Amino acid sequence: MGIKKRERLITETPLNLVPVMDCVFILMFFLLQSAQFIHLYELSSETPVIASVPSDKELEHEPLNLTVKVMERGLEIRSGMQGKLISKISDIANKINQEELSSQLFSIRVKNPLEKFVIIAPEIDIKYEKIVKVMEAVNTLPEGKKEASINDNKGNPLLITKNFEYIVIEPNT
Repeated sequence: MGIKKRERLITETPLNLVPVMDCVFILMFFLLQSAQFIHLYELSSETPVIASVPSDKELEHEPLNLTVKVMERGLEIRSGMQGKLISKISDIANKINQEELSSQLFSIRVKNPLEKFVIIAPEIDIKYEKIVKVMEAVNTLPEGKKEASINDNKGNPLLITKNFEYIVIEPNT
């Protein structure tokens, strides 16, 4: 008697990917609806330039050294090496009056047309948002102006698009 071995027919069934693709297709709509499409804003800033400091004889005039001190209760605008107080701007309901700051900085820029730097000196415990608001006010011209024409020291017209082009952040001591 002969014993026959049974041969099993092993057939591979193809993997059905249709339900998986349907699931991914449906989830894609939920993911797109739950995504937050936000606009990122940036403040243009430049990297610091390393240069040699000119001697006192080479300077035509004393540098303005314009400093905006950011404090808990408001802002102080100071100038000169001794930090002479030019003006104070009080916060209104814990918010910076950006329009007033921008217009005061513009009037300073008109008197000093060649000055391009401003120093922002925040106190240690000032929130980042407040510093950014001050930076925006430094960069923007007052009353929604896109550009303004001022005269330099020799009477030549200058076209400016920002109050001050360069911002230096300095820790307040």
